[in-house]
Amino acid sequence: MIKDEKLSVGWISPFPPIKNGISVYSDLLVDYLNKTEMVDVKKISPNKQKNFLSFKKNIKDFDVLVYSIGNHPVHLNSYNLALKESGIIFLHDLNLHDLVYYKSIVEKDQFYYIRALLNDRYSLDDVKKVFYSFGKDRDMFVDFPLLKHIVLSNRYFIVHSNYGKKIVESINGKAKVLKIFHICPWAERVERKKDKDKFIIGIFGFMSKDKLLDRTVSVFKDFIKVSKNKIILRFVGEDVDINLEEIVKNNLPPNSYEIFRNVDDNDFLKLMKGCDYAINIRYPVKGEMSGNLIKFLGFGIPVSIFREKSFEDIPSDSVYPLNINDFETSLLNFFKLIDEKNQIFDQISVKAYNFVKNYCSIEKNSSKIIEFLYEYNPDYEKEDLKRFRKKDFLNILGYKRFIKYELKKLI
Repeated sequence: MIKDEKLSVGWISPFPPIKNGISVYSDLLVDYLNKTEMVDVKKISPNKQKNFLSFKKNIKDFDVLVYSIGNHPVHLNSYNLALKESGIIFLHDLNLHDLVYYKSIVEKDQFYYIRALLNDRYSLDDVKKVFYSFGKDRDMFVDFPLLKHIVLSNRYFIVHSNYGKKIVESINGKAKVLKIFHICPWAERVERKKDKDKFIIGIFGFMSKDKLLDRTVSVFKDFIKVSKNKIILRFVGEDVDINLEEIVKNNLPPNSYEIFRNVDDNDFLKLMKGCDYAINIRYPVKGEMSGNLIKFLGFGIPVSIFREKSFEDIPSDSVYPLNINDFETSLLNFFKLIDEKNQIFDQISVKAYNFVKNYCSIEKNSSKIIEFLYEYNPDYEKEDLKRFRKKDFLNILGYKRFIKYELKKLI
């Protein structure tokens, strides 16, 4: 799309004061895009009902809509609108299972959830297991990312990894996908003092099972018994499906860890900048890149990660790679190298900072986004989820539950 005037863009996303990583990301990015004088971008928060309703009445005033969508419930209105009104889908997460489930609960439509599960894998037995174990066995969700409805409903997408790009393209053969790294306007390498005898290792973000915190704490527990220096684990974030206090209090002495909750954005960055090292584990990887990982790298803080799937885009010399097949041993080696003040981390620190400076700058990524905005063509025939027989729903729900649900629709 080429125009003589500025391109008019509606950016639909949570924005501050909503506490959400995508909220902060969208705010910074939109402000910078408007400074370029190439586009006129309006911030539209789907969480402000009055303003959002007003926007929907005048939706045709925009040349292109951008939907920043993650897996948190704050994205439900964005998700619902994106299914109806075409635009560019900025997928910050490549697993929307929680969001789709939340949609079915809010709209009291369990058929929508089941249909999404069936579309991801047409196996009644597998779908039954997931449907009846929601909240109990979250490991199953990796195989059911529930992306198909949103990916088939649009043609233009922005993602944060080559792995994510492949996922979108495998679902929608007509998709045009821009891959950009997370922006990191805070990049500033922090020189580490050579003569320290106290080191802080940061673990930041939502505390969940996929961070393998129980196994991490277990390895750290054995390590600090023999370490020559004072090493502290610093946890910053909220619990998702674990009890962090219970894990650390049952295993670690009080002076070997710190826990910070409900931290605002400025303090979050200060606490991060004050770390000497970091652990940024996600396993199994669900297709998303980590904004916190990019921030750590931008500060030149050596980080241990699993370099697989979406994290393969991070150069191996910019991080300390852990081995998922021998996790405990490789993590223990990471701790030991810290205790030895090994010079390998000086090299990693420099490489990490240079990677972020060269590939995660807001200037370079904004240019790519603007170019992509101008490529946008709204003419696209949407595809929808497959239709399934009522017999399939009956097999999953059971006779009584199915009839009860059908009767409710008639009342």
